[in-house]
This record gives sequence, C-alpha cells and structure tokens, in this order.
Amino acid sequence: MSSFGETLYSDASTAGKITTGVGFVFAIIIGIIMLVIGIALIARKDTFKTQKAQITAATCTQHKNGDIVLYDCTLTITYTVGDKTYTAQIQLDTSKEFFVGPIDIQVDSTDPTRIRIQFVAPKTIGYFLIGIAVFVIAMGYLSFYLARKSKFLSAGAAVGAVLGGIRG
Repeated sequence: MSSFGETLYSDASTAGKITTGVGFVFAIIIGIIMLVIGIALIARKDTFKTQKAQITAATCTQHKNGDIVLYDCTLTITYTVGDKTYTAQIQLDTSKEFFVGPIDIQVDSTDPTRIRIQFVAPKTIGYFLIGIAVFVIAMGYLSFYLARKSKFLSAGAAVGAVLGGIRG
C-alpha cells in the first residue's frame, strides 16, 4: 500500500475512534436521561384506579386522515365510586366507534370527578424506557469497543460519518 493510502487509512481509523467515542458519550447522556425518566415513572404513585363505567350516550362523527378512518366521539358516561354515581362527558378522537355499553375508565381515587380512558400505565412506559436506555448505552459501547479493537471498523465508522454528513 502506498504511503498516502496508509496515512489516509490510519487517519480515517483515528477519526472513526473519535466519532465512536463522541457517539458513546451521547449514548450515555441519552441513556441516563431515559433511565431517570423511566425510574421516575415507575416510582410515581398513580392515584388512578381502573373500573367499569356505562356509556349512556355516544355521538361519533367519521372522518378520514388519508386512508385511515377515524371517529370524533362524544361519550356520556356514568360510573359509581363508593355509593355515589357520577356522570361525565368525554371527547375522543379514536380509530374505533363507540356505542352504548360498558367501558373501562380510570378514576382518580383522590378526586372521583377526574377520569380518563384506559391507557398504558406509567409503570409500563417506565420499564420500556429503561429497556431502551440500556439498549442505547449497550449499542454505543459496542460501537466504541469495536472501533478501539479494529482499525478496519474504526475507519468504516469515519467513512460512515463522512457519507452521513454529505447526505445531510
């Protein structure tokens, strides 16, 4: 290999090591942020409890968003907390049409007038964020480790960074 080629290869390898090092630092920062948010979501006390409610009236208007059919629905529901019955109206933009019948809702145990439709629990989102954080940090480390162990892979990382910058 020529002297120019060897120098270019060596410099590309060095640039790749720097690029993967910076990428690993960003992966750690993003991973830590996701870990903190995930732990906060898991540790947070959720005062909402799931219970059954009855849809007493449902008015849904169909509309399209491209090929997707959506419904704007206004639901009137009744639910009971303790021995008191509450009535509430809920506005939804959803992919399914609602009819009179049972529905799962979540009621705030500290204020029964605060309700929400059943959704993914914050603890589930927290565990998901922690899993993604571990994956991001592991992939950042793997990239960093492989670039340190292989001159070919670190040069490839530099070429990838340059081509990525050219493409915009």
